[in-house]
Amino acid sequence: MDKLDTNLEQQFDLNLIEAVKMNPVIYDRSHYNYKHFVRKAQTWKQIAESLGVPEQKCTKRWKSLRDKFAREMKLCQESRWRYFKQMQFLVDSIRQYRESLLGKCNTVQQNTNQVAQVDPNQQQQQPQQ
Repeated sequence: MDKLDTNLEQQFDLNLIEAVKMNPVIYDRSHYNYKHFVRKAQTWKQIAESLGVPEQKCTKRWKSLRDKFAREMKLCQESRWRYFKQMQFLVDSIRQYRESLLGKCNTVQQNTNQVAQVDPNQQQQQPQQ
């Protein structure tokens, strides 16, 4: 890839990040239309048209950027990734997502512990006929 292609890709990434930032329906789980599939699809279509690329390229690249940002956040140190500062608007939504996952994991763990506490030596009494 030559320097011109690299510059074009970087500019595309920055434009995509800015477009997503302006449309919280895509990333903000507390947004009232976050789970509204049709609204999200319309938003992606508008973003793709504004950037002049296929919708699939936008969504695929966005997922890659979002996942990279989430991994960089996990490192708990100052990231040197070029888009880290531009994507700070995702911090709250990623934290909320992780906390919701943690809650689900804790519930599963509690249920597993309750099952494990049943004494395997106790036999269920069969109803007598």
